[in-house]
Amino acid sequence: MNRLNLGIDLTDRGCTMAWHHSGKGAMEILVDQNGKSVFSSYLALNPESRQWSSGYDAEQMKGNSGYLVFHRILSLFFSQNSLEVNSNVFTADEMMMHYMEGVFQEAKVRSGIRNLGQVVICAEGFSISDADRMTEMIRTLEPAASVHIYNREECFLYYMLSHSKDIWSNTSYLFDYGPDGLDCYELNQLNGLSQVMVHAATEHREDVPFYEGTDRDAERDRWFADLAVEKMNGKIVSSVIVSGNGFRNLSWAKEFFRTIKSQKSRKIFQVDHLFALGAGYAANHLAAENRKFPYICICRNRLSTTVRMVLDHQENQEQIILAKEGENCFESRTSMELNLIERNTVDLLVKNTGAASARKITCDLSDFMADGRPRTQIRLMLVFPEENKMAVRIEDMGFGELFPSTGQIYQNVFQI
Repeated sequence: MNRLNLGIDLTDRGCTMAWHHSGKGAMEILVDQNGKSVFSSYLALNPESRQWSSGYDAEQMKGNSGYLVFHRILSLFFSQNSLEVNSNVFTADEMMMHYMEGVFQEAKVRSGIRNLGQVVICAEGFSISDADRMTEMIRTLEPAASVHIYNREECFLYYMLSHSKDIWSNTSYLFDYGPDGLDCYELNQLNGLSQVMVHAATEHREDVPFYEGTDRDAERDRWFADLAVEKMNGKIVSSVIVSGNGFRNLSWAKEFFRTIKSQKSRKIFQVDHLFALGAGYAANHLAAENRKFPYICICRNRLSTTVRMVLDHQENQEQIILAKEGENCFESRTSMELNLIERNTVDLLVKNTGAASARKITCDLSDFMADGRPRTQIRLMLVFPEENKMAVRIEDMGFGELFPSTGQIYQNVFQI
């Protein structure tokens, strides 16, 4: 069955969708019949028919007294608030579900493919609980879809790493310029490792001039040229990408581009909808039969830590990997059951990227064995609320009728 593997850049201004067009052999943005790429962030309800509409259909209902119109659905979702309008109560999750239902329907119409496969949503501001809510919501709408929540740094990495290595073999930059300011993304390859590892970081600049007119273009150009010197001076830069509404017209940026090209080997690209494309590349990779990505990605929401558990087998020790560097922290979850025999601790070894050695975290389970029992069975669960925090939960399951569960639970959050 042919499935639509979809990348979605989701913001309060709307969303943009990308897919891999197998007929053209390329990643491309899904556009509607009028050539529009952005799906509007409006949601509307007809109270009488209880029919929902979204996107531009909903936006056209602004000012129509027969409809309830909502906007900035992503912010409403994060707030988890309910809205009461004319005695009707709408939860944030309910509104987001109706909006995403419209997004998926639009994607199916634009692509001509009715079944979703891998869905990567690129969005900022998600917590692990937000990601769980969104994932469960989409599974309700599309049970066969596999859903992933990535941030913009992750999608930037997927975009870059899906292209030839000569554009990212050294330092690379993305300048994403819009009405909210400028986000400067920097990608570096970390050398000296057995597997290629890349790191991305972002700096947000609100002091950037954003002018709709052209009367201060020279000032804006000078500001960007100074920024290019600040960022790139003394570095070997493979490529620079400019994106966002501020770079739709490049005529004002002459000095900025001259500064970048002062090192002749630097390549410059202008890319629209880069984060949707990056999410599309990620979805396409996740759909591949061999899902092992050849690179380790380190950035926000990606682990820079490998966690192992030490198990004793008679006179030998075994280490089990529970989490690996480069994994998305929302998706890196472990749940396992094991026997605790004549010991009252569980040891976890945490090794950060580039560290010479691992540090040991000891989970004290003395309460599990307080009655003198020699053994019990435990359930260990490991999640990562953030890329640098590890939450550990261990439950006493007991050992049959001989040693019933004490009901004890160990919980702790460690900074890693």
